[in-house]
Amino acid sequence: EPERRMWVASEDIDKVRRERGRRERDVNRRSERKNEMCAACARQVERPEYAPSATAALSRFVGEGGVASLYSGLLPLMARQVSFGMVKFLIFDYAKDLILSLLPIALREEVAISLGVSLLSGAIAGVVASVVSQPADVVLSKIAERSRSGASQLEALLETSSSLWRELGLGGFFLGLGSRCVFAAAIIAGQFFLYDAFKEGFSVTGSDLTVFYDVLGKALSPDADV
Repeated sequence: EPERRMWVASEDIDKVRRERGRRERDVNRRSERKNEMCAACARQVERPEYAPSATAALSRFVGEGGVASLYSGLLPLMARQVSFGMVKFLIFDYAKDLILSLLPIALREEVAISLGVSLLSGAIAGVVASVVSQPADVVLSKIAERSRSGASQLEALLETSSSLWRELGLGGFFLGLGSRCVFAAAIIAGQFFLYDAFKEGFSVTGSDLTVFYDVLGKALSPDADV
């Protein structure tokens, strides 16, 4: 009986070691697929002896994988970021206009009410943007786990999407949506709240921004007087 217990304990230790080795290999593979400058920075953090500076790390990283390695995973990343950014600003503007239109005119002029509306509109925009961009976010995460070495970004995107559809159906594209909605709602609400707070603090209006962009556009115009 004692020998049997020792054998079981030894087998458990071997399982733990194999699992630890598998996790370390997964971390290494994922770190090798990080995008752009983050890849070189991550390599420096994981291996301090990799390069003495960020410039040297970037140079070595490009030398080992080529310039294309800096943009690994760019296509799905753009799909996620562009959709999230577009929906965020669109929904924020519509939500803010709608909420303000429901308030009495006297309340619309109060700074506290205006900032509260910005906070609420930002939270709504964060939730909607998360719902719209979640499929791209899930696909991007799965690509980092499953992508084949040598596959193009488009091939990896299509292959991962079809595999996810076969395995989990439509619901698979919205894994983790709840937690991301909560996180995005808090972050985006804070962003728009601070933006409007600084506008109020410095007495900047929409017309001021319009005048600034008009002057900037004329200054950058090729027909502008030197």
